[in-house]
Amino acid sequence: MVKPLIAALAAAALLAGCGGSEVHGASVYVLSDDVLVDLAGGGYATVTVGLEVESGTETAEAQTGVVREIVTNDLTGIDRIDLLDSERRDALKRKLARDIRKHTDIELDAVLLTDLTMR
Repeated sequence: MVKPLIAALAAAALLAGCGGSEVHGASVYVLSDDVLVDLAGGGYATVTVGLEVESGTETAEAQTGVVREIVTNDLTGIDRIDLLDSERRDALKRKLARDIRKHTDIELDAVLLTDLTMR
């Protein structure tokens, strides 16, 4: 079951593919593949991740592997409700942004979770 989390950015994610696009003066880099994470209590989620960056997408693209690892580590074992509830999802995005800033050279403005599938 596909649940769009941010409908306006889902179109940007599709258009961006594995590259970047412009959104309100910032660039958005969308990871080329969804991130697969195991959820607490069984099941899994696939999440489309976008990075809103201040200056170009080259650094984000070069560090995709590190970003995927951070997203996987931060989201593995979370409860389903953490992805479905907007306040909890916002807290997850802030945590992801903090960890990506800490472990990469990406000049990150925000993390976007554009689409997800849970099974």
